[in-house]
Amino acid sequence: MSDLARWLVAGRVIYTVGTMAKDVMNYRNQIIADMMTEAGETPMVHLLLDYRNVNDSTDEALRLKYYVDAQHDEGNQALIKHPLLGWSISIDPPHVIVRLAATIISQQNNYRWHYTQTTQSALDFLVSRDPSLPDMTDLKKEVD
Repeated sequence: MSDLARWLVAGRVIYTVGTMAKDVMNYRNQIIADMMTEAGETPMVHLLLDYRNVNDSTDEALRLKYYVDAQHDEGNQALIKHPLLGWSISIDPPHVIVRLAATIISQQNNYRWHYTQTTQSALDFLVSRDPSLPDMTDLKKEVD
């Protein structure tokens, strides 16, 4: 397993720190796709992308270009087209332009994406969408 991603719920929920760096995003997404493949025949694997500590001073136009360009990278395509991908939830994405782009791109590529402002709301959202998940009440402290 990588420092970039880890299982929060074994075989069901992956936690990763969000990034705006295109090369890191591509590499991380390939790692996550590989983790999903190794999980096997699980119902769905959900993804929590935590952007709460991302400090990015890149101007909005350049940030949007990086984000949109990254969507075509091999690692990202492996992730968003993975048959086990459930919900991708971004926690406190840093910029409104990224939220807008993610909404549009997820709709164009037919994958489930949602954003929340807090870890607790992300966990609550996941449980509301996938009742087969175990109780995740105690997991908030693992990511805060």
